Amino acid sequence: MFQNAQNTPLSGMSKTTVLERLQQQGKEKMISPVEGVFWANNHAHTLITWNNHIHFDTSYTPWKHLGYKIAVAANTRLLAAGCPPANMQLSVTCSSLYSLEALEELSMGFYAFAEKYQIDASIVEVSTTKEGIFLSLAASSQKVSKKEFTKTSKNNMGDLVCVSGDLGAAYVGLLLLEREKKIFKDMPDFQPDLENKDYIVGRQLVPELRQDVIDLLRQNEVSILSMSPIIEGLALSLKKLCTDQLGIVIYEDKLPIDPQTQSQCIDFTIDPTVAALNGGEDYELCITVAQSSYEVIKTLMDISIIGYMTDQVSGAEIMLRSGNAQKIETLKFD
Repeated sequence: MFQNAQNTPLSGMSKTTVLERLQQQGKEKMISPVEGVFWANNHAHTLITWNNHIHFDTSYTPWKHLGYKIAVAANTRLLAAGCPPANMQLSVTCSSLYSLEALEELSMGFYAFAEKYQIDASIVEVSTTKEGIFLSLAASSQKVSKKEFTKTSKNNMGDLVCVSGDLGAAYVGLLLLEREKKIFKDMPDFQPDLENKDYIVGRQLVPELRQDVIDLLRQNEVSILSMSPIIEGLALSLKKLCTDQLGIVIYEDKLPIDPQTQSQCIDFTIDPTVAALNGGEDYELCITVAQSSYEVIKTLMDISIIGYMTDQVSGAEIMLRSGNAQKIETLKFD
């Protein structure tokens, strides 16, 4: 009774596929190359929803860090779409198991981010649910024209592929926190062993908005041709920068991986390259610039040239240290 004639299961479908199907119902499909960012009323907008079952674990995530991190997550998408963040609104839905003090800490982190990056912010709704906690954050950019928002990539063969910061740290930081949580469950008197792990743990718990990278490039008069946020690993970001005409080749020995990440990968018997490509929540930027910017880019701190655009390959490939080329999509965690 009252059922649709067709019942297509969601299992096996990607988030992108579902979004595209739902967006077909709308009249104006003004979607940017950055997933989840759309244009309306002369502003770019994005909305993310997190919950404690999938996106965070309150047993080891400080509430203040959580409020800060969700703001980073939303505004990184706007930044990567070339749209300066301007304001954000947070809605909280939680059960009565959580305390007022916890929500106050959450709001402190949220507003601390807003103050640091000079973004207007407000908490607009608090509602209840039987269990868990759900956070919805809507973020909008400064005024941006339709033409600017919908401009196509200007990439050409030979353009440089660059990344900000370093990669893989947030993923191994998560693995470390999960390991310590498991040991604590088995031995309640156990004290977490996080000595000398502050960098990778920090990269998981409290990342930063890389507005400084955009500012640095502008100060040095380097034009950004295209950009993708590194949220679910570099591999996915590279895939989104590829076109029907141009692929990407990157070099394994050029990937920026912090020594603490390298060490922790050895401890977990994970290849650091795979962690960089397939790990998540780095919140760095993957950027393409013209080859003519090479001499400037190589002098800039915290930006690494890892490869180039080419018409000789389809999709993205990595040149391994062994000298062999490999399709990036084949590199997966065991």
